[in-house]
Amino acid sequence: MARFRLSATTDAGDIPLGLPEELDVLRAIPAAERSLETLAKLVDYWKASDARRKELAEAVAAAEMPLPADAQLVELQQLITSLEKETADDAKLLQMRLNAEASALQLAHRRLTLAQDLTWALINSPAFLFNH
Repeated sequence: MARFRLSATTDAGDIPLGLPEELDVLRAIPAAERSLETLAKLVDYWKASDARRKELAEAVAAAEMPLPADAQLVELQQLITSLEKETADDAKLLQMRLNAEASALQLAHRRLTLAQDLTWALINSPAFLFNH
């Protein structure tokens, strides 16, 4: 143990080296008598060494990855966002709203409106302007 070994052969192909000595001892224990720790070591070795299991695990990981966002859905969400922004009111529309409010106020106070109109008519008359 803890010595470097170099092996050579003239046979062609893969050389089956078998299990590591520790795992071979653990595998020799009957299945009913294995502890959880022993079983965990055997399963860890199997997970690390089984190529087919690695491929399947990678396939599962790739399948669990989120799908890229649909381009049309992203475009529609951007359109919704742009349409949710409030647009500024037109200046003419605002003036019309103010005029309508003033008209409603004048209708509510008819006597005051009549007095104001009469006062403006007198002030703007040529006789009043001539005397002042």
